[in-house]
Amino acid sequence: MMMMTAQIAQNAHTTSFHGKRTAWPLLLLIGCAAFSACCGVAAAEEYTVLWQHTAATNFKAADISPDASFVAAGSFDGTVSLFSIDGQALWDRKVAGAVKGVAVSENGTLIAAASDGGTVHLFDRNGTEVWHRTIGKQAFDVSISADGSLIGGASDDGTLHLMNAHGEEIGSGRMQGSVHSIAISDDGRFIAASSEDFFVALFDAGGTRIWHVRTPAKINDIGISSQGDYVAVGSVDRTVMLLDGNGDEVWTRSLKGRVLGIDVSLSADLIAIGADDAHVYLLDRDGRTVFSAFTEANVNRIASSPLGKYIAVPSDAGTLTLFASPAITEPILPAAPEATPSPQPPPPPATGAIHLESLPSGAKVFLDGDDAGATPLALANVTVGSHALTVQAEGFAAWKAEIMVEENRTVRLRATLEPKTGSGQAAAGGFAAVGALRGLILLVGLRRRT
Repeated sequence: MMMMTAQIAQNAHTTSFHGKRTAWPLLLLIGCAAFSACCGVAAAEEYTVLWQHTAATNFKAADISPDASFVAAGSFDGTVSLFSIDGQALWDRKVAGAVKGVAVSENGTLIAAASDGGTVHLFDRNGTEVWHRTIGKQAFDVSISADGSLIGGASDDGTLHLMNAHGEEIGSGRMQGSVHSIAISDDGRFIAASSEDFFVALFDAGGTRIWHVRTPAKINDIGISSQGDYVAVGSVDRTVMLLDGNGDEVWTRSLKGRVLGIDVSLSADLIAIGADDAHVYLLDRDGRTVFSAFTEANVNRIASSPLGKYIAVPSDAGTLTLFASPAITEPILPAAPEATPSPQPPPPPATGAIHLESLPSGAKVFLDGDDAGATPLALANVTVGSHALTVQAEGFAAWKAEIMVEENRTVRLRATLEPKTGSGQAAAGGFAAVGALRGLILLVGLRRRT
């Protein structure tokens, strides 16, 4: 293969993000004339830096939508960001904890983020949070199928959490150690995952394990091809391993730096790698290096578009850089429908509280006709306004009242129930009282006689 050292032109493309500005080289010349012949992908004679954004903190992860129209990124300060492929910053959202992984579905419809606060968040294209779900003390990574129907979260408790677009858990897989990385095939049929105990495994969409393989070193990141027939593994021992759909090793290659991020194109024709030697590497399916570039800082969870036209590079320098090859053409998919603002949920109703005691105690309480419990009773979150209260106890007349509940205030009541008149119990009580009175009179009379 003919190779050239990456050369950098001195003209710069300048963009801004989070209030900072930076200048970056515009052109990286690469030699990869044999790329087309060996990989079936158009040869890329040059990679252009389309744009670069900077943040006040490290970019830890990036992802490119399957239709190559959006770039999602996550930062150490808990910022989740969405960009158009031409570099327009669309929105930023904050989550609790550093963002460890991001994923974006086709047309940027859904954006998922995993934070070390243990939560997976799902946003729509407008940046509205659809839901969030806690999956453990830490969430190390997240992935999403192309159509957004399957979201996977990697948890520190050794569980692979599989959720649908509504946030409902629809399956799970188990590994012995903390799950550190996850990758879902575009078709949603396969999930690759790695754990801290050096294992990589392949699961089906329900979480059933198909195979697992132990690697020589701790795995930092994994990638999976579009249909799950290849899994790429990047490790701390500076090696990249490619496995086939059966878990068999295709090849292993050594790099100069520890692998921090890895992504795989549609059929593993191109494998993008970020390393702690501040380099981006592109390997073909045979493990040959077709491109490498120095980026001045550790490269974290890197992302590749389906055919490798775009490479999104998040770094510890606080930069997110998008490389592009003009010689590679991504498939053109139907344009995404115009994003419309998601309806905002109505604000929660204003509420107050009710505290009710009764004599006798233990009486049943009905609020607006619904059973609310027995006295003594404390009711919270009662909507503001007029309410009907009824207190009932056997042998007593019902106590009824119309009350007004005010916001953030407690209505305190004491209901004294009157015995029922004419009831068997009341009559018996009356006869007993009369009998007792007569007995007392008789006793007094007898004492007077003596």
